[in-house]
Amino acid sequence: MPLNEKLRVLWKKAGYLRGHGSDAVVSPPTTGYKRLYNLTGPDFALANIVMKRLKVSRFSELNDPFELLGQNFADALMRKIVRENKNKFNEEKGLICFSEDWTDPVLWSHYAAKHTGIALGFDIDESLISKVDYSEKRLKQKLPKGSKALTPDLVKLLVETKFDSWKYEREWRMLSDLTSVTNEGSLYFEAIGPQLRLVEVILGPLCNFDVKQIRKIVDANHKGVITYKARLANRSFRIIPQGNTVQRTLKRPTATP
Repeated sequence: MPLNEKLRVLWKKAGYLRGHGSDAVVSPPTTGYKRLYNLTGPDFALANIVMKRLKVSRFSELNDPFELLGQNFADALMRKIVRENKNKFNEEKGLICFSEDWTDPVLWSHYAAKHTGIALGFDIDESLISKVDYSEKRLKQKLPKGSKALTPDLVKLLVETKFDSWKYEREWRMLSDLTSVTNEGSLYFEAIGPQLRLVEVILGPLCNFDVKQIRKIVDANHKGVITYKARLANRSFRIIPQGNTVQRTLKRPTATP
């Protein structure tokens, strides 16, 4: 089926830039929600779909050693406090990382098993997510006079600040309290539900799964989710929808069972 160009108008009205990977495939999210994408390997994605959950990462497991350490460390006291904050934060909080879009081939190479994986598109309650800010320089915040603790604003800045070279990710973060999510051994999982709605399942260009079979699995576990395959663009360095795998636009789900 050809892509639905009329949908692009709806995405523009919702505040998204033209050229979003899904803007001719499915409707944009409702007010109060943000469409974001989690890319992962094929087997992990399939497990997420069937188990109706996403893995919560620990800050200590992430691939950037500067996580939560974006503050300038020239001051010894600040250096000590920021490091202590990272250790404490890592014990109490986890996160799920999302991207604003799924068209960058580097995302698929790094996070979706070299294009063999799957991008899961979610509509997420905007109150639960924060956008990452990319900076060429470390933060130069100061502690309140006489204080030996970080302010809540600085803690938030540290969570949301990454080095400029990571900006291709266009990352948003959803923090999870480790005491309120499912714990299985050393792993933690956030349930897919009304505030974290699965909306799209996009098979990577090199994914070996049969799109029709994956669609049956998705349909059996989630209502109103669109499943399709991506391909390499012919005229740009982008990953785009493979039009002949796109279903007719489905009614936007109100919640995930």
